[in-house]
Amino acid sequence: MKGLQTFSTGNSLRRIKIHRNWRVLDIGSGHNPHPRADVLLDKDVVPSPERGGLPCLRDSRPFVLGDAQHLPFKDKSFDLVLACQVAEHVEDPVLFCRELVRVAHRGYIECPGALTELVLGEPFHLWLVSRKGGGLAFKRKTRGNSKASDLFYALFYAGQPRARRTFTPKGPFGPLVRALSLLVRKFWRMPGVRRFTYTSFEFQGEFHVRVVG
Repeated sequence: MKGLQTFSTGNSLRRIKIHRNWRVLDIGSGHNPHPRADVLLDKDVVPSPERGGLPCLRDSRPFVLGDAQHLPFKDKSFDLVLACQVAEHVEDPVLFCRELVRVAHRGYIECPGALTELVLGEPFHLWLVSRKGGGLAFKRKTRGNSKASDLFYALFYAGQPRARRTFTPKGPFGPLVRALSLLVRKFWRMPGVRRFTYTSFEFQGEFHVRVVG
């Protein structure tokens, strides 16, 4: 299709195609809104643990305070909706997915995958989200974090404000910690690896949603 452009999207940096004429809604992007989004929506603007203690970024684009489970838009108001690192937080996954389908013709959903939730899971994540039979499956999280998980988390997010403890790269070993952190984050997003570390789902029209637990 002429007019399609490619953009890196979400924490996985997965490249998706967006038409230059599409109207795009970005939900819950917080401090890192998608460059192609026409309208931004978030539940608040103040610093939040879910955004690593950072405030929600507001720029010249229309910004709407709203609930992703009750979107304040008419049916099919957008050509594309982006919802990255949001679905794992919502209280009602079925209602959330239904709202995305209602307001947009197509969309992209991204969540932490099983491996990421195991070693980088946040205390405010409610669901493990996976692809299932052409749709999404939501399994309620019950496990806490292990000491090995805490160590990996501290290295992965070294020097960044997060909800859990991270390493502060100071002193003679600071450059080594920063270099290792960067290397791990790059590895986590490699095309051959990210299918295990992230759940990426593109949809057009309705899709099946299964909730377990």
